[in-house]
Amino acid sequence: MTTGAAFARPDTAILVTAYLGSPSTPDTALRDAGERYRSTLDAIRRTREAGVAGRIFVALCGNPSEAARLAQEVGDATVSCQWFAQDPSDQARGKGWLEHLLIRSAIAYWRLDESTNYLLKLTGKYVVENLCDVVAIARDRALPVTGWRHLGMNWIDTRCFMFRADAYVAAACLDAIDERASIYVEQAVYTWVRTAAGKPLLFVGRPIITGLSGSTDVRFRTSLWKRALIRAATFFSAHWTNR
Repeated sequence: MTTGAAFARPDTAILVTAYLGSPSTPDTALRDAGERYRSTLDAIRRTREAGVAGRIFVALCGNPSEAARLAQEVGDATVSCQWFAQDPSDQARGKGWLEHLLIRSAIAYWRLDESTNYLLKLTGKYVVENLCDVVAIARDRALPVTGWRHLGMNWIDTRCFMFRADAYVAAACLDAIDERASIYVEQAVYTWVRTAAGKPLLFVGRPIITGLSGSTDVRFRTSLWKRALIRAATFFSAHWTNR
């Protein structure tokens, strides 16, 4: 397993998206704004400590005062934080649509389609324990987008996936996200992966995730059996590639 800042790729950046404050959509179980803030700050710090990317960009929405406080507490030159306003009329299309708009806003604000080759998108409050492996697998594929499919579903786990910023902006299928029509972000990204990159990944390099879920208000942790499968598949994939 690859570890440490020695692996850091200057052409790869991490984009963390996070909502702070009281939730604005009814399908959000996490109502404690303080717990949301603390979990987001902890996830950003732990992601920074992994040292796998040249820069970390944190796109925040929700409470602007909380966003300013978080940016001050992060206090690191390699981490850029910015709050983005969101139109209340967009809430009807669901959390996935709001996050999509947040990603688009971040790419435009920081000109990430010009300054980076690849972006690893992480949802705030989650920590990826095998971040080095995730970045290595995705970068070695050198595809417009790399995502990991949910078991038994034609959905991508959008808590963590990697893409070229310019390809994200050009992906028209993402503009169809609308939970009112049962078109969820996980489905739209799956369509993008199948169109731009072929089959999505399953276990090889799959993110091992821990963190607080905003949808269920419970701590999520990748199961032990899935961890074992991910590590075995990643190891044998690297071994076979290097033969």
